[in-house]
Amino acid sequence: MTKDRLAALKAAQSDDDDGDDVAVTVDSSGFMDEFFEQVDEIREMIDKIAANVEEVKKKHSAILSAPQTDDSEYTC
Repeated sequence: MTKDRLAALKAAQSDDDDGDDVAVTVDSSGFMDEFFEQVDEIREMIDKIAANVEEVKKKHSAILSAPQTDDSEYTC
């Protein structure tokens, strides 16, 4: 016959729950400040790129919707 091991598994699981806490030390050398400044600069650049992409989309749409003439028929 097999033994009921549910109680042993629950006891082992409750012992493992205590190890989830992790201590993080942050140095005060300004590394994080510099990092966040770079993140802000990158976000601003991404916003500029997104604005430029939208402008290109508008110009592309305007070009495609403009009437075009076929000059090859009229040249002799």
